[in-house]
Amino acid sequence: MYYLLLLNLIVPFVMILVGDMLKKHPVSDMNKHNGYNTPTSRKSQEHWEYAQSIAPHIFISIGKILGVVEIFLV
Repeated sequence: MYYLLLLNLIVPFVMILVGDMLKKHPVSDMNKHNGYNTPTSRKSQEHWEYAQSIAPHIFISIGKILGVVEIFLV
């Protein structure tokens, strides 16, 4: 039973980890393999910088919410 809880917490943990990595090491170039990469964020440099500035906060907050939900549902 507790193994399933640990398996369910992998996704929130990875989301928080990715958000923390994006916050500590922001991506400045618009390479196709780096950063929070969507067609809208690649429209201009301003779009790219804005997406890179808010993506870590979104990833961390969604990871925390998913973690709490997973703990209460199991």
